[in-house]
Amino acid sequence: TSIVICLLSGGFVVIIVMMAEYFGHSGALLVRDAAASFGFPPFSGLVSNIGISLMVATGAICLFSSFIDRSSNRSIIILAAIFSLVISIDDLLMLHEKNGLLSGVIPEKAIYLAYAVAGAWIGVLLVRRFSILDLVALLVSGSLLFLSLVADSLFPQHKAVVLIEDTFKFMGYAVWTYFWIVFCRNTLETNAVPLSDN
Repeated sequence: TSIVICLLSGGFVVIIVMMAEYFGHSGALLVRDAAASFGFPPFSGLVSNIGISLMVATGAICLFSSFIDRSSNRSIIILAAIFSLVISIDDLLMLHEKNGLLSGVIPEKAIYLAYAVAGAWIGVLLVRRFSILDLVALLVSGSLLFLSLVADSLFPQHKAVVLIEDTFKFMGYAVWTYFWIVFCRNTLETNAVPLSDN
């Protein structure tokens, strides 16, 4: 298994570098850290990177939990995993940004709307099963992320606005991660099955 993982991960790097070179970009830019490539301070993008890591961690926690959970919450946990991982990929590759990979293909506001609908859907599924008091952290997270979208969409991108937007987003990610860690833990304490049974 370890050898297979090594081959797959190494092959992934080779393919990515070859694709970059094919499209006229330096493959090294996709391998090295941005700070090292462009001479930025080593802490550049620290808050953004931690936020992305939180969402990736949430996705991983929810995916793992879904493998050993057999309760009615399993489908919601899977949705949360997908939602978290999609947002982390978007943030990592800046898909929704004006100069991102989806620029000119899908309007930025359409992507925001899709995220809002998906997040609201997860919220509705949870509200139908749990008390609002059990979902306070989720509501706080959703409110913070909504404020981040408002700041990004409605106000000129001055330094202060960007700082406020990214702070709201980071806080929203942190509370989102906290909610799903607690939710998955509580679910698994009563509904988990051994991995060997899957």
